[in-house]
Amino acid sequence: MLSDLDNSIQYIKNVGPKRAEAFAESGLVTIRDLLFYFPFKYLDRSNILTTKSVFDFIRSGYTGEVTLIAVVLTSEVIRYGRKQILKVQMQDEFGLFDCIWFQGVKYFKDSFVENVTYAVSGKPVITKYGHLQFAHPDFDKIDREESKAFLNTGRIMPVYRLPGSLKLKNIGAISIRRIVHNAVERYYKLVTETLPQDIIGKRNLVAKPIMIKNLHFPDSFDNLSKALYRLKYEEIFYYEALVALRKLSLSSFSTGFKIQFNKPVIRKFLGSLDFDLTKAQLKVLSEIRQDMESGLPMNRLLQGDVGSGKTIVAVIAMLSAIEHGYQAALMAPTEVLASQHFICISRMLNKIDITVHLLTGSAKSKQRLRVLEEIGKNKRSLVIGTHAIFEDDVKFSNLGLVVIDEQHRFGVIQRQRLVNKSVRRPHVLVMTATPIPRTLTMTIYGDLDVSVIDEMPKDRIPVKTAVRSEQSLNDIYNFIKERIRLGEQAFIVYPL
Repeated sequence: MLSDLDNSIQYIKNVGPKRAEAFAESGLVTIRDLLFYFPFKYLDRSNILTTKSVFDFIRSGYTGEVTLIAVVLTSEVIRYGRKQILKVQMQDEFGLFDCIWFQGVKYFKDSFVENVTYAVSGKPVITKYGHLQFAHPDFDKIDREESKAFLNTGRIMPVYRLPGSLKLKNIGAISIRRIVHNAVERYYKLVTETLPQDIIGKRNLVAKPIMIKNLHFPDSFDNLSKALYRLKYEEIFYYEALVALRKLSLSSFSTGFKIQFNKPVIRKFLGSLDFDLTKAQLKVLSEIRQDMESGLPMNRLLQGDVGSGKTIVAVIAMLSAIEHGYQAALMAPTEVLASQHFICISRMLNKIDITVHLLTGSAKSKQRLRVLEEIGKNKRSLVIGTHAIFEDDVKFSNLGLVVIDEQHRFGVIQRQRLVNKSVRRPHVLVMTATPIPRTLTMTIYGDLDVSVIDEMPKDRIPVKTAVRSEQSLNDIYNFIKERIRLGEQAFIVYPL
């Protein structure tokens, strides 16, 4: 059965069928939708001052922001040569003050209407002529009835985003505030709790109906803070629950891809390199090996700075899968990076009988068809490419390991499309050079085991960064010429 919260928004006071259509265009169809349409900011009207009290505050040394509610008397643009200044004179029951703008003069000029009431917030000053003045203050139009209510009750005012469909139906900031207020007052108690009571008690969270009420019309900033905390906690709670369920579902797979590392082949490969692996690389390889030999699908995030040696670790894992009779796929975010991987890895594996394919979006039709045919037949191969790898016409014959470079450039769905190319769940290794704090890693990548290469190779030259002004261009060019003369390379990058 539908609850009252699932009824049309048209039944809320001040809405009706016509306005309901405008709300629907913005995705607000039911009363529930409106209750969860939260303000994007709040205006502090809990401590409204007068011009007289502001003068007293400034003279006592106060330098913070204040809020006044006043009526626009005049609005004029003053010209000083090519420059323009907007000056708006306003008045409350105790005196006058000026608001001035040095930028966006036309926009602000059109924003103020004489004899209309506004709430103005900003840092006030007393000019040398003894006038009270605000420079570029925040402001909101308020009708007279509403301004009186806020002056008397001292409220925190919610501010809602106004989509174009609402503006076309003459639903402004004041109207939507009234409409939401009508909905909250009548329906907020019908919102059902979604978190377990023991968690609510343990975390000292406010009840969900109270959260709804205080997110829209809080009585104090303390209550607003508690409501925001409850909202954020619930969002993270369910996100983490989904991540935990995903990890649990992965652990329930039995892939049959129990890949043993072929020690003689790996030893031969390492012997062909002109460098030794670092202790950090060996540690990470040991973690990857345990995953791949476990019989359960690996789902691991490999972190490491640029130049720390992530690619060579991935190559050894892919080599192990291929030597065990499976295919491996390496996906990179750009054609340039995919091509670099293809050239580099092909060179590394030239002494080992392994076929390496390159598949990118710019491949010519005949070349692409040839590669697709070989991928479909050749069980023992490595495929390197871009998003083109997970296109529908790409059919792997026996995909056992998926490696994704710069994984933050791909979405979860894109990663899954490549994983689904395998008959069974393949092992997955995603790599990133982006430093991710441990707490954030646990939150965002909770379904992944994490390995970190925290050691740079011994022969790695440290990066030096220097900042120079345009006055140093000649010296910069001379430096570049000298490095090129010594056989090095240089790159000059210009903005678009």
